[in-house]
Amino acid sequence: MFKYHNVLLTSEDKVKEISPIDPNLAGENLYKALQTAQDMCLEPVIGTALLRRLQELVGTGEIANDENASYKYLLDNYIRNYLTARTIADLIPNISVKIANIGTVKANDEKLTNIPEDEMDALQDKFTNQADFYGKSLCDYLKCHSEDFAELNSYDGEGFPPVLYSSATTGVWLGGARNPQTRITSRKKCR
Repeated sequence: MFKYHNVLLTSEDKVKEISPIDPNLAGENLYKALQTAQDMCLEPVIGTALLRRLQELVGTGEIANDENASYKYLLDNYIRNYLTARTIADLIPNISVKIANIGTVKANDEKLTNIPEDEMDALQDKFTNQADFYGKSLCDYLKCHSEDFAELNSYDGEGFPPVLYSSATTGVWLGGARNPQTRITSRKKCR
């Protein structure tokens, strides 16, 4: 049986390459934030079945095969941008604050100055908004190309069903199909 939990859909190097993250950032910080973004943000949007399929293709290297071109396109053009922005939004408050025996402390290097908390919040909001934009683009693409991804319409009751009507960070539901038996389609024109 394939072990899904160890497979990230993008690499730490790729995140560093397409974002303002310092190349010297400790890998464990980035790995944890990337894992959190994939598990807590991406999976509820695209559903467990599609996430597992992508993890299998990436983990086995079959993502590069011609018959998996639609999955590769989805990964390269939508999912990686979404995961990068979500990762950075989660990483911003976590890299300067540590939980220690003496309580919650703020890390500070002698040569660097931390930005004020309001600037850190604004930066986190910026990347959260970017992630919401990329998430909406991801959902729109999947709705328009649902026939290419059988996993979108095959929810078996395990894990998360795909919820392509909202990928925003708010808990407010504004409508759309919630029934897992509903086929995912879109009335919008696809690009």
